[in-house]
Amino acid sequence: MKWINHRIVSGMAVYVLTHDITASIATTATSVFPDWIEGKEYDRNVHRKTSHWMPLYAVPALLLFAYLYFSHCFINITAYLFTSVPVTTQTDLNKIYQHVLNILFSGSDLSNPHLTDVNFILNLFFYAFLGPIFHILEDAVCGKVPLVSLKKRHGVRLFTVGSFKEYFFVISFIAICIIIVHKGL
Repeated sequence: MKWINHRIVSGMAVYVLTHDITASIATTATSVFPDWIEGKEYDRNVHRKTSHWMPLYAVPALLLFAYLYFSHCFINITAYLFTSVPVTTQTDLNKIYQHVLNILFSGSDLSNPHLTDVNFILNLFFYAFLGPIFHILEDAVCGKVPLVSLKKRHGVRLFTVGSFKEYFFVISFIAICIIIVHKGL
């Protein structure tokens, strides 16, 4: 799949699941990581090998998910960033910037003492690990990837990379996501 399509599909999928634009951006930003670490030049001997091995990303994501879920620290990142700060003036925007800086650099969010910046960052990391996971799953519909073992590859070839079918798949996926969000499903 082309990088632009990886970004679109991954970001849209996370937005539909979470309704959180910041989580979607984190996933979108990391959705091309498995290809990016292989380098700019395509090398058939390297492509979709170790960098596309699902456990590298799924194990940390599952551990983060378990911690965040069982400690009740899953958050809507966007809402957390902009909690209780109505935007009407430049002063309000400055309060938002200060709020974000407090979260990122002071060690806690003063408006919500139960959530610390550690939980905020762990949420970001969880969504960052989803990017490569979605990437690998997306590659599995246009070729084979090492899902469980580095020696055995799994997948189907519904389309070839860069083909009309790939773009049709992505446009159809976008349409379905828009319908789901619009209908509130």
